[in-house]
Amino acid sequence: MPEVSLAWTALRPMRTADGLFALNTAGSFADFRAALKNFSAPSQNVLYADVDGHIGYQAPGDVPIRASATPGTPPGWLPAPGWDSAYDWQGYVPYEQLPWTYDPPEGLIVTANQQVTASSTPFLTTDWTPGWRSSRIRSLLLAQDKVSPDRMREIQLDDLDPLASTLVPMLRRIDLGNDDFTREGQALLEGYDGQATEGRSKAASAAAFYNVVVAHILRLALDDSLPDGAKVTGGGRYASILAGILQHPDSPWWDDRTTPSVERRDDILARAMVAARLDLTASAGKAVTRWDWGTLHAASLQHPLSAGLPGLVRDLFDRGPVPVPGNGVTVNAMGFDQTQGYATTHVPSMRMVVDLGALDSSTWVNLTGVSGHPLSRHYDDQTDAWATGRSFAWPSTPNAVQAATVDTLVLQPDGSGD
Repeated sequence: MPEVSLAWTALRPMRTADGLFALNTAGSFADFRAALKNFSAPSQNVLYADVDGHIGYQAPGDVPIRASATPGTPPGWLPAPGWDSAYDWQGYVPYEQLPWTYDPPEGLIVTANQQVTASSTPFLTTDWTPGWRSSRIRSLLLAQDKVSPDRMREIQLDDLDPLASTLVPMLRRIDLGNDDFTREGQALLEGYDGQATEGRSKAASAAAFYNVVVAHILRLALDDSLPDGAKVTGGGRYASILAGILQHPDSPWWDDRTTPSVERRDDILARAMVAARLDLTASAGKAVTRWDWGTLHAASLQHPLSAGLPGLVRDLFDRGPVPVPGNGVTVNAMGFDQTQGYATTHVPSMRMVVDLGALDSSTWVNLTGVSGHPLSRHYDDQTDAWATGRSFAWPSTPNAVQAATVDTLVLQPDGSGD
């Protein structure tokens, strides 16, 4: 096996902590940008808003200037010969050239890991999400002249799968012949609007069938074209590939290379529905009305220390599974790796809405709680609210904080000086 050497900006001496402390005391957009100049790693999308109605954005971070060792690929995308100094980092992109904006004419700024600049210079990365979530957020914000804090909370919980408006009509038109068993699943898609919802309802059953069908479409269409050992994991990038080939019924991507025949789009869509019906029958039961995307897609919350603990003790630390809606392309990002099943692998760790006109009206909810001690009542006292889309008051002014205080944690030095 060849030896590989890795480098990361965060492993070098840096002043990110200084940048965070300065950010906490920033009093203007100029102070905000000056603070982030010291934020070296990891690169982030950082948003600014103030009580005077100004908004801004800055992409901070040390971005190495590199050369590509493989023609046609972006710098850093593939390994380079480490023994050749021609491929060493040639410094970092100057801070002044990193993307930023202040009070853009559109009156809003959206970041959801999408590409933040159309310019290819300076080269930052190709590792952007395709923009499903950011496009949906932007459309929801622009749908109203003014957006209230309550509306912002609703937008954070949006579970619409944008691909469904294209794919669902195609699935409903597929002729399944005499396969009444699979047609029971297909019938769930009648009237389905693409919301990846959870609970005991036809919509949640339809969401389960739709999401499992999508997973099988990706597997059937793409797995046979990937290198040995590679499998489609799902998520935004694969959703973008699927959105493209759906418009081309005769695309070679639809052909299953493991069969002697040449498959077209509708062949694969039919096979995916058959596979999804069998998959769900095995995992959730034969009755389609009992399928629930939230149960299939549940989140299990694992404490970092629990992996090495015995089962009974592990149960003291871990929580769940908790039924959740959404998927990897919804605003309410609840992603999963389809090679491991449908349970969530990443979720929003917290949600907050800040009301700069009335700070004490701001709200917040955390994935678990504010204590890391499993015996504390605050260890997981926010999980149910987080899962069901509720949030809590987040007071800011001293009097409001005092009025809302239930417990106070005091860290008292022992006086030893150690």
